[in-house]
Amino acid sequence: MKVLGFTEARANFAKTLDAVVDDGEETVIHRNNDRSVVIISLAEWNAMKETQHLLNGANGEILRRRIADMDAPGRQVVVKTTEELEALTTEPERSGTEVA
Repeated sequence: MKVLGFTEARANFAKTLDAVVDDGEETVIHRNNDRSVVIISLAEWNAMKETQHLLNGANGEILRRRIADMDAPGRQVVVKTTEELEALTTEPERSGTEVA
């Protein structure tokens, strides 16, 4: 995380904002009156808000329960690529009888 003084941030404001977006790194603007601020990109803000939404209320309870289920002893996790998952949805159903 970068920390800049107010005067430096003001003198290089556009450059500071570009660095926040391009580098994906937060920047603290330090002010002498103990009213410092943090600048983050809109993409980072949106990701934080989405995570907050997923972890709150019923969504959070379901997510925590699913994670606990996956961490349960004896639980086997199967990892598949996106392509493998897509293939599962496009393969025709097989009835056990093949037509030649």
